[in-house]
Amino acid sequence: MMKEAMTAYNKAVRLDPMSARVYNHRGDAYRRLGRYHQALLDYNQAIRLAPQLAESYAGRAFTYTLLSKDKEAQQDVARAVELGFEATLLEREIEELTKRR
Repeated sequence: MMKEAMTAYNKAVRLDPMSARVYNHRGDAYRRLGRYHQALLDYNQAIRLAPQLAESYAGRAFTYTLLSKDKEAQQDVARAVELGFEATLLEREIEELTKRR
């Protein structure tokens, strides 16, 4: 299932390389696959294209947490909350991800 999703996301990036949401979704998929550095590249691109997209900061915060980069994660959590992402959801997910590493 993830292989098909990655194929679709890669195609979507080729078709619309200026879509922050496409990069964000592909970043989410990379993160779920444990491909954290590729996830960071996509979240960074999403943020470059749409710096107001809170979901990209949240996804990058989750990835930083999994990489034990807590300072960077907290900076992105703060930015995501500033942009309207629900703080309680972020904190709960960060706590769960911290337990996994």
